[in-house]
Amino acid sequence: MLQYNQNRVTPKFNKEVAEMSQPAPVSKDRNAFSRRYNMPEDSRKARDKNLEAKREEAKGKVYDYSHKTPEERLAVLDAKLGKGVGARKERARLEAMVAAEQIATQ
Repeated sequence: MLQYNQNRVTPKFNKEVAEMSQPAPVSKDRNAFSRRYNMPEDSRKARDKNLEAKREEAKGKVYDYSHKTPEERLAVLDAKLGKGVGARKERARLEAMVAAEQIATQ
C-alpha cells in the first residue's frame, strides 16, 4: 500500500516498492550508463572514440582561431554570420584591436 504525502509516494508496507523508490546509486564510472543499459563494449568504445575526435577537432579550431590576426578574425565572422551581422561585442573588441594596431604602427 502506498501513502501519498506532499506530491511524493512513500512506501508503507511493501519491501519491493521501498527498494524501487530508492534513487539509483550514482557511479563515478563514465561507462556506468552504457553498462546499465547493456550497451555493447564496442559501441562504448566507438562512442568514446567519437567524443575524443570531437574534442580534438574543437581544440584545433580554437587553436586556429586564436592564432589569427584581428583582421582575419573579423573576416571569419563576416564569412560565418554575414558582414556586420551578429557577434556585436566580439566585433567591437576586434575593431578596437585593429584601431590600436594602426595607431601603434603610425
